[in-house]
Amino acid sequence: MTEEFVEDFGVRASYKELVGCGHSPMIDDLDQVIKAMEDFFRDN
Repeated sequence: MTEEFVEDFGVRASYKELVGCGHSPMIDDLDQVIKAMEDFFRDN
């Protein structure tokens, strides 16, 4: 399913696995979420 989302959104999306996070990544590891977002915004 993830691959389909990335394919549909093209360059506006990328896949980043958040290690140790479940269905609530902002609660599980907010710092990791923020880093992934900062990297995405910087690179796109």
